[in-house]
Amino acid sequence: MISLARIAVMVAACSGCPPRGSDDFDEVVQRVAVAAWEAGRDGAAWLRGVARHKIGDVLAERSRTAAEVERPDPGLARHEAGVDPAMLGPLIFSLPTGQRAAAMLTWVKGMSHADAARALGVSVRTLGRRLQNARKRARLLV
Repeated sequence: MISLARIAVMVAACSGCPPRGSDDFDEVVQRVAVAAWEAGRDGAAWLRGVARHKIGDVLAERSRTAAEVERPDPGLARHEAGVDPAMLGPLIFSLPTGQRAAAMLTWVKGMSHADAARALGVSVRTLGRRLQNARKRARLLV
């Protein structure tokens, strides 16, 4: 099997590679190592191709995460304007578990989408879907 040192050298040789020693570089090396282990392969050309793809994946995830950090919930103002605060508690508790947790963290506690998603162990996109479904359900119940 291939060593992590060899994988690190291959990753560092790829264009667009994050700087050595950065968290992104380590993430790419780990993902390439896992892919090599799962596939049972260690050919140089194959590893370079995997490294290029993993570099792209990590950089795309970082840019998506940076764009979504601290984005406020656009539905919160609509809910505050259209729902009596006394009704918000029973309304939230009538939601399914995933939607209820997302609503509690963002609408009640005021957490950002990124922080709430991290707390729930889901992606920001999944949290957004849960909130969207919660808003739809809330409109039906009000």
